[in-house]
Amino acid sequence: MKQIIYKTMLVAGLSLMGAIALTSCNKKDDNLDTAIALKQASQNDFATNVANHDLTVAMAKDDGTDITANFAGYTFKIVDSAATATSGVVTVANDLLSVTGTWFVDESFSKITFQFPTAVIPKLIFFNKEWGFKGTSSATINLQPTDGEDDAVQFVRK
Repeated sequence: MKQIIYKTMLVAGLSLMGAIALTSCNKKDDNLDTAIALKQASQNDFATNVANHDLTVAMAKDDGTDITANFAGYTFKIVDSAATATSGVVTVANDLLSVTGTWFVDESFSKITFQFPTAVIPKLIFFNKEWGFKGTSSATINLQPTDGEDDAVQFVRK
């Protein structure tokens, strides 16, 4: 009789452990699926709202000081040659000058880094850093530096 009770308890215990193992595997799979879905959504948002549009600077702050006027008349374009690109060229132009720099995003499409040459338009040095996306829509792109500086940029579609 004792053997039957022990065998029943053993089978029940092993069944419980198996169920827990299967459940934890599903949670890992769910987490992975969620991460993939979030990355895809961010990538789609970037392709739809950020890349390949003529943008102007609606607001720029450097250490809390409004420097928007420094970029009046300039058009920015973040060129994405493929829907899945994580880097490319960015152009800045006005009626007299044009500069081509580079951009790249992190794997999650939550940060963008610009690199502009500053010989022709020195004030572009302001953009040469890593920026975190703080909101994008079909009309605006809001950025803040990831290093904690009190800077901010808002681009709007032209």
